[in-house]
Amino acid sequence: MLQRLFWNPAWNDALFVVSCAERIALRRTAHSINEIETRVRRDIHAAGKGGQAGTFQFRLVFVHYDGGQRVEDIVFLSHPAFVGDPF
Repeated sequence: MLQRLFWNPAWNDALFVVSCAERIALRRTAHSINEIETRVRRDIHAAGKGGQAGTFQFRLVFVHYDGGQRVEDIVFLSHPAFVGDPF
């Protein structure tokens, strides 16, 4: 139990992605954008879709409630990024 408190790679990676998203929302940096793109690309490959050439984009959507209404604010939309084997 104590070991999992400090060594939990999946949780640590998820926290890092949240941190990158927060940094993008506050002040966009190429580093944070590249880190999220790298993880999305890795997830696409893990799902078995990496052999298909194409592009992807990610967006950051902040959700809040205003007067009982759900409001979604798109705070960032990435440029298309390449994934897959072009040949």
